Amino acid sequence: MEKDTTENKFKSVIDMMIRGLQVENENNHREKVNEIIAQYGLKLLDPETFHLYIHHPNETFYDVLLQTLLRMEKSENNFTYSDETAYKIEIYYKYYDLIDKHLDHIFESTEGLFASSDKSRFILNHYIAELKHGTTKSWSPQAHYQVPRYGKKEDWTRFIESFCAFVDGQPNEYIRAHNLLMDTIDTQTKLKAIALDGAYIKHPTFDHDKRQDNGHVYVFKEQSENITYTLKLILDRKNEVRYNLQKEENGQKTRITAHKPKWVEDLLKIN
Repeated sequence: MEKDTTENKFKSVIDMMIRGLQVENENNHREKVNEIIAQYGLKLLDPETFHLYIHHPNETFYDVLLQTLLRMEKSENNFTYSDETAYKIEIYYKYYDLIDKHLDHIFESTEGLFASSDKSRFILNHYIAELKHGTTKSWSPQAHYQVPRYGKKEDWTRFIESFCAFVDGQPNEYIRAHNLLMDTIDTQTKLKAIALDGAYIKHPTFDHDKRQDNGHVYVFKEQSENITYTLKLILDRKNEVRYNLQKEENGQKTRITAHKPKWVEDLLKIN
């Protein structure tokens, strides 16, 4: 009951913050909104009319602004990319938020919440820089926390490039690229799980008597004099590790979160 009350209070605070932002935005734009409604009236409720009178003029302005900025950058840095590449770059600027949300969703579902936005930002910025400079660079999953753990670079590149056709109303390329990427991620995730399983069960402290059929829970024990350390690792489908470390001394059990034995630190680094 206490947990539900806390969650409800937290949700209430978030809802108040969101509503506060909505009110602030409405106040900031109220004068312009009233002006547009007075000019066009409720005919703006027709989607095509809204696009023609509201969205399209703003989109045209953004296009001119972006193209001007890119020409300035291209001249100052002696970039030599083609018009076709320029179009791709424009797409990634204009639909940055859309592409970022797609990437973020993939990372959340395959690698977890940690740094998912950072990984999305890394891929997009890395790819845009490659287009501008006309060079390609490989990346290593172990190089930085922002680098995706799974998926080949060419699969991520193909997926990003598919948005050019996607925003032009041609989804087939996007669907193919998405499926190829997810197949690669799925294969690599399973291979990583197999590799981790092999490393864990070969560890000298692995308790084979506690081996479970589902293969996702691993128990390790080490005893020295009157102290016994028991480490329980739980590996989820994303190969993320949760653990519980207990120290038993003279019949007293204590959960350990700091100053872990070296063998425990080494085990946690395997992933």
